[in-house]
Amino acid sequence: MPAPDFDDPLGLLAACHGRIRERCATLVRLPAHLTAHGADAAARTAAGRILTYFETAAPHHHADEEQDLFPLLRGRARDGGRDEIVRLIDGLAAEHAELDRAWCALRPRLEALRDGDPALLSDASAVDPLVRLYEGHMVREEEGVFAYARAVLGDSERRVLGQAMARRRGCAQES
Repeated sequence: MPAPDFDDPLGLLAACHGRIRERCATLVRLPAHLTAHGADAAARTAAGRILTYFETAAPHHHADEEQDLFPLLRGRARDGGRDEIVRLIDGLAAEHAELDRAWCALRPRLEALRDGDPALLSDASAVDPLVRLYEGHMVREEEGVFAYARAVLGDSERRVLGQAMARRRGCAQES
């Protein structure tokens, strides 16, 4: 099955969650790997991949939601009397700031590992805050926001959302 593209913006957002889960699973495994193998090539490569993802794709994902999806759905939810959706969206937007803080705390540890120093990431508690925040956050988005979006957004709204996502990434998108 082909990966979703900008013609399926909700599928693309959900696929991004899959990649976040993969990076989080790697983060959870890293401390034990470091204990057994030290800062070997595999650990340094994993740290680099995690850094690249959370420095590029994750900020785009949050911007897709905060700048395009969430405002669109807030309006729909307000018009439809769905105050619980508005509260959910507001809570998820606030969690983005928490996720950013957790990432900023973890980033220097991954940078050190990428550069060959495993000391700052040898304890599993270093990765727990980011991983736990993302786990709950993604479930709430998928079960609440993405499900609501699939139910209420029409083709033209999805197309506009996909075009905004493509522009954010510097990709040409036909109208």
